Amino acid sequence: MARPDRMPQGNALAVKRGWSHLAILAEGETWWRDPAVWAYFDRLVDDAFFEDFDRVLFYGAGAGGYAACAYSVTAPGAQVLALSPRATQSPALAGWDRRDMAARRKDFTSRYGYAPDMTEGAGQVAILFDPTVAEDAMHAALFRAPWVTLLPMRLMKDRLDWALHHTGILGEVLDLAMAGRLGGFTFAQLWRKRRSFGPYIEALLDRTEAQGRRGLTIMAARSITKRLKAPRVARRLEKLLRRSGEAEA
Repeated sequence: MARPDRMPQGNALAVKRGWSHLAILAEGETWWRDPAVWAYFDRLVDDAFFEDFDRVLFYGAGAGGYAACAYSVTAPGAQVLALSPRATQSPALAGWDRRDMAARRKDFTSRYGYAPDMTEGAGQVAILFDPTVAEDAMHAALFRAPWVTLLPMRLMKDRLDWALHHTGILGEVLDLAMAGRLGGFTFAQLWRKRRSFGPYIEALLDRTEAQGRRGLTIMAARSITKRLKAPRVARRLEKLLRRSGEAEA
């Protein structure tokens, strides 16, 4: 509702490409686990709705990533692009994930429940995740079918869609995902944009410094200041060098 057009972000991307766009919006953290949602997708299947389209892409992030995978079963052959998806919130299968305890009360064991199983019959399932977030890495590991491609986005935590948007590569990622061609090499080429993306740079320096790897932090900061006009990184480098008793020429 806060957007100028009061439409989901994906709508503008779809319109730009001449794609049709179907958005299932949730009011609150519902995880799309409701019999009314199941019945809606059942009707789409009964009406052969997805058969009217040459290509179909299910896309979502976080809880939406879970839903994109879970409901992709309704359109065999569809492509899936899921950012930080949870495989399930069932405590019996994912009790190690304690980030959203309220979600455990929802039914993840009945219809459209376990997301990895629901991707069977899909085309390519591209899973973007931050391997430095242990829970997200563990969920990603549960998607281990041959049709799944795991694509790491280190240090972006739960801001993967935001990072794709602000580095300007979200549209290209969607195009490749729709075509079933979002592989490790093609994504790595696009994600090189992170090397000039301020939030990633800050996160990288924060992580190496928190690990006590001051020499590596200095090396990274020097590399960044040589490539980019980055006054914040330059100031940080100066402080690191003072602490290390060095001087920058």
